[in-house]
Amino acid sequence: MIVALVFVGLRYEILFSACAKLWRLCSPLLYGFCIAYLVNPALSLFERKIFDRGALKKHPKLRRVLAMLATYIIYSLAIILLLTLIIPQVVSSYTDLIGKMDGYVASAQSWVENLASSSDFIGEQYKKLMEYVDFEKLTDTVNELIGDSYSLLQSATPYVIDFFTAAAQQFKNAFFGIFFSVYFLMSKEKLCAQLKKTLYALLPRTAADKTVSLARYSDNTFGKFIIGKLLDSLIIGVLSFIVFAVMKMPYYQLVAVIIGITNVIPFFGPIIGAIPSVFIIFIADPSKALWFLIAVVVIQQLDGNVIGPKILGDSTGLSAFWVIVAITIMGGIMGVAGMFIGVPAFAVLYYLIRGVVERALESKKLPTATDDYMKGGEDKK
Repeated sequence: MIVALVFVGLRYEILFSACAKLWRLCSPLLYGFCIAYLVNPALSLFERKIFDRGALKKHPKLRRVLAMLATYIIYSLAIILLLTLIIPQVVSSYTDLIGKMDGYVASAQSWVENLASSSDFIGEQYKKLMEYVDFEKLTDTVNELIGDSYSLLQSATPYVIDFFTAAAQQFKNAFFGIFFSVYFLMSKEKLCAQLKKTLYALLPRTAADKTVSLARYSDNTFGKFIIGKLLDSLIIGVLSFIVFAVMKMPYYQLVAVIIGITNVIPFFGPIIGAIPSVFIIFIADPSKALWFLIAVVVIQQLDGNVIGPKILGDSTGLSAFWVIVAITIMGGIMGVAGMFIGVPAFAVLYYLIRGVVERALESKKLPTATDDYMKGGEDKK
């Protein structure tokens, strides 16, 4: 072991290179597993509720194939429909926004100046703000950025090429992942049985039982959270689209997409989505920026108190503090993906640690309830 550790320390680049190569080779399998995991709830629903009747009851393989076809067709149609509706609207809004940026900045400055002249208090605060912000310089900077956009695009060409090359590689992995997902779904019971068989062959009976129990808990936690959060974000995105359209918000299509996508990030998602959105609204029509913030707060309160609990329930069992810790740590390690899966991952880790702590307390014949260790808890015993 010492020789192996020394070798790894001296030639770590070989290990990292091997790990990176293994990751690239396994990427289609990982994509396939993720796709199968997201598709499985709908597949099971079709299999149990729609195709489990009549002569199909005697043909489980045919029932599985029909359920899989129905699931993939519905998922594909939903994705195509969303892309067809969203992409043209977002591109049009973004293009129009860039084209009118110069006029919007001047309009926002004029609106602020008129507001400052209408109130002595606001005028005083505006004068203090002007000591730190030079709107004329800001306008010139925006105009310069717009004028130099072509040269910026030229300088960014190598990065754009690298981005699309990586995107093409990921698209290829996802494409092959679809085929792997079909195999995973067709043989999911057998694959699970093989894994379980291997566990019981390699581990002691007690350890294997605990591993299987942990796997079931992890599946339940991740499944409920991921599927529920995606559905919740879709509902919030559609609701935002309707509300902003009724309120005649500028670029409501683009803003609704931003709000819906960032909503998948727990806790910080609404803040992350609101910051660029309110900036877009403000430079286009400053008078509607405040109404936009009010609408976002109302929608998020509705999501946090009604829609979210109905869909997600208490799928993680984590307090707000541990949710923030999970998002911060996993976001720092894995970026946006880590912020998304950090909460269910920490929920599983919390479950493991809680089990170890409670078993240790039980072995010492001590209470396991947290309330017993709060201030005054010992006096009550």
